[in-house]
Formats: sequence, structure tokens, C-alpha cells
Amino acid sequence: MNIELFNFLEDNLSRIEQLTVDECLRNRDNYSALSRSELEKSSKLLADGYIDLLVTGMSDELEKLFRFLSRIMVRKGVYHSEIVGMPLILSTVIRRLLAEEYGEGNDPEKAEDFFEMVDITRSVGHDATFRFVKIFDEYLQKKSEIDDYSS
Repeated sequence: MNIELFNFLEDNLSRIEQLTVDECLRNRDNYSALSRSELEKSSKLLADGYIDLLVTGMSDELEKLFRFLSRIMVRKGVYHSEIVGMPLILSTVIRRLLAEEYGEGNDPEKAEDFFEMVDITRSVGHDATFRFVKIFDEYLQKKSEIDDYSS
């Protein structure tokens, strides 16, 4: 765990959450299935869970969020391919903010820290995305089994 990255995330948490919501609303029609309040709640839970995954390697908070989103998406008829990018959007937002913070100057140590934090951010974002896909697929499988049983 990179303590500098953790501190950066904690210091910029509300900005990260808001920029993630803005990015989802601006560039992704897929997120229109979520109300603004659902999207804000999801962004907050995603950022909190992302930090937990970074710090502890545990994804309990993320998994709660992904189960919540899976239920909403299935009820609204949205495919996971349309929503699964949310963790990647979050990591993109974090990378942009890291670039703003660490991208200036010619300090090789600062540049090395920046690249390390970007690599960690990318890795955690991909890990979160894969977990989301797995949870969504498990939810669909359970729903399918229940539907088959009910038929």
C-alpha cells in the first residue's frame, strides 16, 4: 500500500466522488438508468470501497455496492456491459487528479511516485471492475435459477 496515494485519495475524496458522477452523466448514456441520487450514492460507496481495496486488499464495501447496482440494473433491464465501467471511470478520475498534482516540474523522484501511484490506481480499478463483472454474473445466474424454478 502506498501511503502517499492513500493520503491523496482521502484528501480529495469528495472531489473524486463528484467528478466520477459528472463523468458518468456527461459521457455515458448508460448511467441514465440511475437517478442522480443513486449515482451519487454509488460514487461515494465506490470511492470508499476503492480505498478499502487499496489499503486492506479486501473488497467488502465494493461487493456490497456491486450487489446493490446489480439488483438495480437487472430491474431496469440494463446490461452489465453498459454499467461495468464505473470503477474504470473512478480510476481515470483519480489518474487525472494525480497528473494535476504530480505532473508538474522535473523532479525525478516526484515523477517516480506519480507513475507508481498511477500503476496502483490502474491495477485497483481493473480488480474492482473484474469483481463487479463476477458479482453481476452471479446475480444474473441466481435470478435465472429463481425464474426457472418459478416457471
